Amino acid sequence: MAFENVWEEHGVYVRVFGAATAQDILESNELLYRDPRFSTIMTYQICDFLGCTTLKAEAKVVKDIARRDAEMSKRKPGVHVAIVTDLKVVYGFSRMYQMCTDQSTWETEIFDHLEAARAWIASKK
Repeated sequence: MAFENVWEEHGVYVRVFGAATAQDILESNELLYRDPRFSTIMTYQICDFLGCTTLKAEAKVVKDIARRDAEMSKRKPGVHVAIVTDLKVVYGFSRMYQMCTDQSTWETEIFDHLEAARAWIASKK
């Protein structure tokens, strides 16, 4: 497990670290979806990959994650997703995720600094 989900007042901060895999992201998401706070307080998700050294993922799995998130956006519309990374591979998969969630009600942006991501989230309140 190369992630940690930390619930905040109005959303969740997901810290991804070390050598992560797409399975870690799937696990993190499933834990979020099963948590009662997902339906009640969650208005944002910050996915912080700054502590991630590598990400092993296949395009099919990234598309599966995007498809699942798009489905969940029908249950919980209007969530803002900030992806924070300085790794090219994570950036590439994040762009693929963005393209595959074009039918989602969630808005996703990619940042290279956590402060910028938090400022964007704050501007959405």
